[in-house]
Amino acid sequence: MEKLYELSNEGRYDLIVLDTPPSRNALDFLDAPRRLSEFIDSRSLQLLTMPGRVGLRVLGRGTGMAFSVMQRATGIDLLRDLGEFFRAFGDMTDGFRERAGRVNELLGQRTTSFVLVTSPRREAIDEGIWFHRRLKDAGLPFSGVIANRVATSTGRARRAELIEQVGDDLAGRVLDSYDAARRLAERDQANLDLLRRRLGRTPLLEVPHLEDDVHDLDGLRRMDEYLFGHG
Repeated sequence: MEKLYELSNEGRYDLIVLDTPPSRNALDFLDAPRRLSEFIDSRSLQLLTMPGRVGLRVLGRGTGMAFSVMQRATGIDLLRDLGEFFRAFGDMTDGFRERAGRVNELLGQRTTSFVLVTSPRREAIDEGIWFHRRLKDAGLPFSGVIANRVATSTGRARRAELIEQVGDDLAGRVLDSYDAARRLAERDQANLDLLRRRLGRTPLLEVPHLEDDVHDLDGLRRMDEYLFGHG
């Protein structure tokens, strides 16, 4: 988060994209500035910065016994070492607290936008609904959803025409494959309809399941057609 703030303030870039893992832990970074500020102001940190035995007594008998056992087992006075570390850390707390506040401001600015990239699978849709609610509750700017690798099915398969072209046996297998693809496309659309209902007026863009991986400029141009409508 500090790096994001640093890059934003440099003014060298027109756009900064932060790509997060596709899981609920992806939003942990939203809480990081707040958690850091709370830790800096917490009683636990204040106790750890007290002189070794004073802090040990204040922390309580059970904690004191645990630290004593660790010291006997390892030869390391963990409480003393933690105290020294956090006392040194204490000189930087004001700077951390200030930057954490600035990062929170950056995330809430109108120039910041959150976009969810998901798939049409039901578990991914449920995650997307959770993400949307989480961002909305946090008052963060949410721009829309991109549904990637959406199954599509067009046209109609005619048994008679297929039998005439490829024979009865192969025509049956082709029709079975077509029916499976059609059911998959219907399932994807049902899941996306559920997501649309939960999103309300939030835009949702669909990108179909492409034949090849996107790994070159031609692939990016195809993605551009679906995302931005450029021919």
